[in-house]
Amino acid sequence: HKKKAMRKFLLYTLLSVAGLAATTAQATEVTFTTDEGYNFRNLLIYEKGTDTPVNGSSSWEPTVTLDLEPGTYSVEAALADLSYNEIPSGALKTFTVGNTPTTVNYSIAENYAKVRFTLTNEAGQPMEGVYISNEAESYSVDSYYYSFSVTTGADGTAEAWATPGKTYTASTSENTGHYIGLTKEFSTSSDEVEVALSYAGYHRVDVTFAGYYSPAEEPGVLYGGEFTLILPGGGNFYLPIDNQTAAAYVVVPDGEYLYTANAPFDADNTAYTADMLTVDGADATLRLDFSKAQPVTFSYDESSNTYFSVYKTVGDTILQINSYNMTYHVTPGDYSISGSFSDEASNNCYFEQHFEVADAPVAVTIDTDPNHYYNVAFDVNTPQGKAQSMCYVNNAIISDLGGAASPESFQNGTYDYSVVTVWIDDYSYALPYMPGGTLTIQDADVKVPVDLTDHRFFRLRY
Repeated sequence: HKKKAMRKFLLYTLLSVAGLAATTAQATEVTFTTDEGYNFRNLLIYEKGTDTPVNGSSSWEPTVTLDLEPGTYSVEAALADLSYNEIPSGALKTFTVGNTPTTVNYSIAENYAKVRFTLTNEAGQPMEGVYISNEAESYSVDSYYYSFSVTTGADGTAEAWATPGKTYTASTSENTGHYIGLTKEFSTSSDEVEVALSYAGYHRVDVTFAGYYSPAEEPGVLYGGEFTLILPGGGNFYLPIDNQTAAAYVVVPDGEYLYTANAPFDADNTAYTADMLTVDGADATLRLDFSKAQPVTFSYDESSNTYFSVYKTVGDTILQINSYNMTYHVTPGDYSISGSFSDEASNNCYFEQHFEVADAPVAVTIDTDPNHYYNVAFDVNTPQGKAQSMCYVNNAIISDLGGAASPESFQNGTYDYSVVTVWIDDYSYALPYMPGGTLTIQDADVKVPVDLTDHRFFRLRY
């Protein structure tokens, strides 16, 4: 009897262990819930110690049910209210899965940081209706879910839920187009964050147009005028112009700004200008007078397929003011044209010519004689020896893909060049820092040596 009892006990034990192993191997149903009035728009599950999701869902429902193996996990979710207003991903919440169905509640109060924005203008008054976008520190497929936006109310404030423990950059976009954007970095290291955005120290610049054409039936009305402010950090800012007052304004910090502008000169032509605006500690007025603009006519062989753009020199900067082949009216100053034409063999000939405008009409003749243009070739050396290349010269791309002479040629003068790409053993290598220099043409073709032997080239595989 003792032996029979022992066999029964061992059999029972083995069956119990087998049953436990079978139970452990089975997935457990886990239901995720959130606050009433919200849906999950994205839900990611991570195993403990990993940063790659093992499961995910985009249900747009208030609950999500998943089957997970027993263990320790973290969940990260992005939400939306019933009006589809999106809330970014919240914090990583840790939970444990056992052998019985369980529920994990992902609440806003527990998993989000509150961010409160305040925005004031240059006079310290609240600004209503300003859109503020907030981007996470680094952008990836997942960090899309960390970004969020708000719009300020009548009191210049706005509130939002953000991901805890993130660094954000806030950027404003004011809907009337008169204020350049503000940016500010902030961190959600605490449950509540105050982000103050202010135009304090900025100044208003009033831009007025004079000497433009007005239709006889609407005297004093400006249609078609444009004003573009070129920001010091890069980018353009287009000012809306009031047709009834022929004026515009912009609010900017102290600094020096380049600008271009144009306005109708008569029923058929537009006048152009460009210059520098200095803002130094006070509001300013910029008066643009087009009454002294002079016509500039360009003559060239119309069969040569000629294209060009017009530029104005402002200090050390050359600004493009237009790119149409027509009769221009421009205010007094130093100008240039840059463009190209095709010769009989369909080779491209690039030109750059300067002219001045004072108080009289100007005529500019573009030289379209191919005999006055000269070929440019590049002799590129790399650690692997000679290489084919693509180089940039005066709006022209010069490609050497087999030792043949380039079809692009230029007038006498000095030009900047940069190396964009080289080919070594049929692999292309981009040069992000674009090494280059200057070349001079004087009545002869030019071969430019480019020494890249101190560069290291890496192949990027996808």
